[in-house]
Amino acid sequence: MPNPSQTLRLAVIGCGRMGSNHARLLAGMGALAAVVDADRAVAEAMASRYGAKVLELAELAHHVDGAVIAAATSAHAAIAGDLLQAGVPVLVEKPLALDHTTAAPLVSLADARGLPLAVGMVERFNPGVAALIAWLGSQRIDALEARRLNPGSGRIIDASVVADLMIHDLDIVLHVMGGAPDEARAAAVNPRGGSADHAAATLTWPGVTACLTASRISHVRARELTVWAESGTAVLDFTLQEVAVHDADGRRVLQPGRTDQLTSELEAFQSYIRTGAPSGSVTGAEALATLAVLDRLGG
Repeated sequence: MPNPSQTLRLAVIGCGRMGSNHARLLAGMGALAAVVDADRAVAEAMASRYGAKVLELAELAHHVDGAVIAAATSAHAAIAGDLLQAGVPVLVEKPLALDHTTAAPLVSLADARGLPLAVGMVERFNPGVAALIAWLGSQRIDALEARRLNPGSGRIIDASVVADLMIHDLDIVLHVMGGAPDEARAAAVNPRGGSADHAAATLTWPGVTACLTASRISHVRARELTVWAESGTAVLDFTLQEVAVHDADGRRVLQPGRTDQLTSELEAFQSYIRTGAPSGSVTGAEALATLAVLDRLGG
């Protein structure tokens, strides 16, 4: 385990949009040691920009204290498996793997090796989520509705909208409800062919229903979660990072203060490496539970 006062050396694997964001933030923390990409020229350009080394995957165990995997979803399991086998802690961008069956061995391997395995569910670091959970307390929850609507970008080509977007809200809803639903079903459409670009899901617990909608073909953008609870209704705006509460006293807004969620996620991962405690990171086991429900939705 690294010395608590020692600056960690981290690698970023995959130099696309998310990988670039991770690299920029880690470089600002003084923690970016290496980058890896199948396209050597792309890796060299990023390494030059941030003063890092270009390494091959097999070299990382000798040069870094941990790695962030931001490669294509289809490559997550193979890359994470190789790194965990080599003793390298990893933060894997969501989803952990293509499905529960593929992800389960990664969680078992991390547990067997005693290594941190975190998953990039960045909305967990949204201060609005913490504010919502604090407001809910032990209240009875009656219903939930999540909407995550984006215009199409063509950026994601190997994952459906369920695995790409809805997974964020699924993770938060399972976190709020404290476990998996009794029933889960979804319907999806593929107007552009290929992976589903619009989906609606219904999850049910005894006395509680959650409706989740995710879209990559929307002409409006929305990222919100509404919870109908015993004492009122709360609307979490993920973009504004705040919660509007409507109850018998009228309307009030909980504004815990804006933060950069990706920065918080990377700081939590570094704390996980140093201490062995998740420190707010979404663990492999939690991500595996979400993938189990995602599979039931046909994600």
